[in-house]
Amino acid sequence: MVRAFDGMETLLKNTFALVAILALLAGTVGTGQPDGEKVALAQANPGIQADLKSLGFLKGTWTGKVGSDWVEETWSAPHGDGIVGMFRWQVGGKTTTMWELLSIKDEGGVPVLRLRHFDQKLNPWPSESGEVERMPAAEVTPKRVLFVAALEGIGGLKSVEYKCPSPDVLEITIRYRDAARPPLEFELKREDAK
Repeated sequence: MVRAFDGMETLLKNTFALVAILALLAGTVGTGQPDGEKVALAQANPGIQADLKSLGFLKGTWTGKVGSDWVEETWSAPHGDGIVGMFRWQVGGKTTTMWELLSIKDEGGVPVLRLRHFDQKLNPWPSESGEVERMPAAEVTPKRVLFVAALEGIGGLKSVEYKCPSPDVLEITIRYRDAARPPLEFELKREDAK
């Protein structure tokens, strides 16, 4: 009986140790991170290892049109563990209707995109009042990066892709979780190349 209890006690200690190690690896202990279901979803898309310097092709100010609207996206150079960006959308090229703040942060060697939308008075969109979602890089090549939403997708986003087919062109493709909603695709030109 004593040996059986000793064996069970060892098993319980090992199980608790394993659970603690897994929780630490998942980054959920004492951090207020998502519940078990969301952690599982996030772990299903952990992203890929890539140096932030490989995303240096984003650096600069890029402008173009989406229909008759003027858009601009500006990215800083990679520095330390991050890159910062901003986006603005002007209806008819005159009235700003949307601002967007973006960041790409190195999280354990994985570039992670986060973004937040604001209205023309810089109020956050009501649908984005909670925690900003992680979008880990799923693919990185010398002139392309694809970020995929780990959870439900802020603003219904499924993925954001940046391609730089030439030094003066940046192509952006935004896909949505709603399969009936067509992707938003547009091409921007490097501002200082004009």
